[in-house]
Amino acid sequence: MCFLYRDVLGHGLVTSEGTRWSSHLKVIGPLFRHATIPRLHPIFQSASDRFIENIEKARKNPTKVTNNNNTHATPIQGIGNNQIDIELSGAFRQVTLEVISAVAIGLTPDKAGVFPNLFETILDELNRRVYEPYRALWLPLQLPHRKRIGELNKIVYDIIAERRKNRETLKLQGNTSTNNPTVNDIGEGKGDILDMILENSERLQIPFTIEDIMDELKTQLLAGHETSSMMLTWTCYLLARHPDKLRIAVEQVDKELGILPGVKSTVPNAEVCINPGNEKYSALDYLDLSMKEALRLYSPVPILARETDQGISIGEDTINKKPGTYLPPKTAILISIWTMHRNRDLWGNDVDEFKPERFRTEPIPCSFIPFSAGLRVCVGQHLAMNEAKVVLGTLLRHYTISLKEGQAEPITDKYIIPVRPKDGLHIILTPRKPN
Repeated sequence: MCFLYRDVLGHGLVTSEGTRWSSHLKVIGPLFRHATIPRLHPIFQSASDRFIENIEKARKNPTKVTNNNNTHATPIQGIGNNQIDIELSGAFRQVTLEVISAVAIGLTPDKAGVFPNLFETILDELNRRVYEPYRALWLPLQLPHRKRIGELNKIVYDIIAERRKNRETLKLQGNTSTNNPTVNDIGEGKGDILDMILENSERLQIPFTIEDIMDELKTQLLAGHETSSMMLTWTCYLLARHPDKLRIAVEQVDKELGILPGVKSTVPNAEVCINPGNEKYSALDYLDLSMKEALRLYSPVPILARETDQGISIGEDTINKKPGTYLPPKTAILISIWTMHRNRDLWGNDVDEFKPERFRTEPIPCSFIPFSAGLRVCVGQHLAMNEAKVVLGTLLRHYTISLKEGQAEPITDKYIIPVRPKDGLHIILTPRKPN
């Protein structure tokens, strides 16, 4: 399916191969190391706080909920009685796109507002082509699709061109202080991924054309919000569906992050805390377990496509001296993450149950690969996990969550990326803090 996404992403890390991929990884990989993630916490927290602000606006201005099964409808709606109806996939998509827009190209939330509809319509068209490949040849469909991709390309191109121009101006002035990729404040030209690509490619003497940079930024913008929003969606849904697990998560949030003034907690002597720091969110291991279990049951990427670059033998039993199956060079391989994550031989007879505790012990090697594995493991996995923990932790500090009455078992498509609920997923939020 990579050829479908190459239509939009070009030859970024997800879709490139060989020496191009390895050289780009040298530039981009260090930007996502675990040790660099804490500096992004202010962005995660700001987006989470704005998420709460939007929820509060909806709560105070209730409206009649319409189009409940339409994921393109308003995802956050007040419904009276001090409650809020949230369609999870749409609501979290806005949050994660705001985060990655700031992290990747330093856009403020208002400037990033152009992306949600643009990305969603482009991705919807690509996913439909999995089953309807003729759409790529039918001009009435192809022309508006190409127009939307052109709009996306122009936005990213103009940002890169302006950033390069500013860097050259600073160099002529003998000022290189803003080119330091370790700065802690992130904004336009202040240590975002674009700034660091420009810096690292120059320092490592790895040529990056403006098209190369565009491909990598589009890859980060798309992959960095769609899969993260679905991880949040499925985790929140599963916690709401299992109140016993939700209670454990909430109690740990109260214990580690502290409670807001006026909030009642079942945790004895829970401390009041307004702004918990990154180190406190790091202690929320039960949310970690819950997100991993959600990724197992609903991996946003359900299938991987690979090709052998040399002959290999798989399934070889060296102890009993039984040969494996030989795969010659250029063999196409499809790996079903969905099937692997629900394999009873790997996970036991309770494979279909939501049990975050199962991840207290390490799974069998390579049996859990929501972010792929090996050399091509997703570089953004630590960013995604930390971002999601801040968003969920903040949400649980403010609201109790429950499934909306009548919310049916979600229908998914196991061959569409990312795996998302066909008809949306709704929960009800009730403030923990009294008016």
